[in-house]
Amino acid sequence: MLGQVWGSSQHGYGEVHPSVIDNGGDPTGLVTAIRWRNWGGCQAVGRGVSAYVGPKTRSVADAKEESATVVAFKLGYCWGRWMYRDVEWYFPQHGDRFNPKNATESCPLADIAMPSGGPLSPAIIPPVQAPCSRKLTVDADGNATPTLCLRGSVNVLAWRRFADPSSQLMRLGPTASVDRVLKAMCFDWKRVYGTLPVTDSVEELSAAYYGWDLAADPTLVFGTGTRCGS
Repeated sequence: MLGQVWGSSQHGYGEVHPSVIDNGGDPTGLVTAIRWRNWGGCQAVGRGVSAYVGPKTRSVADAKEESATVVAFKLGYCWGRWMYRDVEWYFPQHGDRFNPKNATESCPLADIAMPSGGPLSPAIIPPVQAPCSRKLTVDADGNATPTLCLRGSVNVLAWRRFADPSSQLMRLGPTASVDRVLKAMCFDWKRVYGTLPVTDSVEELSAAYYGWDLAADPTLVFGTGTRCGS
């Protein structure tokens, strides 16, 4: 069986050799017409069709459907049932290779929630909600989406991608103010990440991680970074 349903409007999870896997979001989270081989082995490999977002693709809406390789792996128990707990799809015709770090964890509540209450580096306290996992789409500028999962918790794949020990946003803590967040955004933009889209994504991740409840949206106030000075 492939994992379990972990969000709304999903298909394929909780099923045996599903012909469709749908994460319930944009088209990059959907694979159709899957035909599997070696189901039940350490890795089950399938061929299907999914939306390919390449470096020259302007948006997900412009993505074209292409043949994709699907890999279900990480056999183990999820809430007492034996199943594939990770799945990834990629496009070998474009030079993509199987990379477990890009996988969607189909047993997120059991595997990614941290029973010990541990933090995600470089934070020094645990997140306010257990993180979960959604497959990332990486843009040409290095930004990656989605940063959050359907229930608003941190997408652990995005957090790990942007995690940097120098980031002030990721280490700001739960008692942030709009002013402190803006100062941290300026620092991270200039000295850590170098682009506005990535800095905005890190702010969104940090806000969800610590549960910030601010009087204004720092990304709107930050704008194009003119507040940061020279």
